Amino acid sequence: AHGFFVEATIGARGWVNGIGDITSVGPWATIGIGFEIFDFLHVLLQAEGSMHTTNAPPPPASTAFEVLGGGAALRLQGNFTEAFAMWIAGQFAVMIATTDILELYGFQDSTTIGIAYGGEVGIDWHFGARHHSRGILGGVRHFPSLEGSGGSAPALGIHGSAYLRYVF
Repeated sequence: AHGFFVEATIGARGWVNGIGDITSVGPWATIGIGFEIFDFLHVLLQAEGSMHTTNAPPPPASTAFEVLGGGAALRLQGNFTEAFAMWIAGQFAVMIATTDILELYGFQDSTTIGIAYGGEVGIDWHFGARHHSRGILGGVRHFPSLEGSGGSAPALGIHGSAYLRYVF
């Protein structure tokens, strides 16, 4: 089946540099709608969120925060069989951290709407029914607003997940 689809993912996101120096890996989830323009080209709009805890020495005490956002992706897919495909995607997103705890650690732009950009790779398997598929994906995004005042190394969000897709 080809055309419009919905996709939901659940996995984890961790950080390298920037807020990665004071936070832990946390659960990450997305929900999105997309359209298969051709067998090899898909566009996708997503809403996403992840939850993390700070692990820097107190004060302040360790606390939880969320990173929420939405974005768009353009995927190029290679269909190897009727049931198996691999894809690569470029992504652009907007995001915001939900609490001011990161500002206390010097990440002054964390509570304003920031951008993120990067990419993903994935493997897709189709169920017996042509409308359903499942897969795994992994990706990396650069989050400039989460680099902090030093900002010498890019703040990278690294994520991995499993997903389910339904094509109408």
